[in-house]
Amino acid sequence: MRVGIADDHTVVRDGIRWMLADAEGIEIVGEAADGHDAVALLRTLDPDILVLDLRMGGTSGFDVLDTARRERLDTRVLVMSMHDEPSHVRRALKMGACGYVLKNSGRDELLRAIDAVAAGNRYVQGDLAAVLIDEEARAEIAPREREILVLVADGAENKQIARELGLSQETVKSYLRNLFARWDVSSRAEAVAMGIRLGVIE
Repeated sequence: MRVGIADDHTVVRDGIRWMLADAEGIEIVGEAADGHDAVALLRTLDPDILVLDLRMGGTSGFDVLDTARRERLDTRVLVMSMHDEPSHVRRALKMGACGYVLKNSGRDELLRAIDAVAAGNRYVQGDLAAVLIDEEARAEIAPREREILVLVADGAENKQIARELGLSQETVKSYLRNLFARWDVSSRAEAVAMGIRLGVIE
């Protein structure tokens, strides 16, 4: 597996190279200190995987991702960044990155990410993935589902909820079934606990 490294800090590139030095089947074929060099590396060396920082001098990592997508380059990009904001992760993945790990991750995490990306899968470091999943789950809940969940949290039964919201009991049950399935919970108590964790209800 041919791997390129793009980061504007020499010490970081050295650290990545050291972590991958004795990994079986991995060959470091090139390095880049800024976005312009990273694009040149992609075009001339065509590595299987590029380990890419997002914040570099000159062209940013996002610009590198944009170029790789527009030019339909074959290299699969694994972002390795210090930024753990969900917005950065979402944007990088939307722009074509195949994985996202943090710079404070260890050698094992990096190797797992590289193996997953090389196999054609997407890899997001565990804690980052959990945040993204939570955001998606929170965004997916409909206003009516939230109203029902608030009443469930208050101890109301389906009959009471139906009367309070002007719905049939079967409609209330349908809303709850859909919510249970989406959140992968099996009881009202679990749904309320999930709602609290996601900040949907207080």
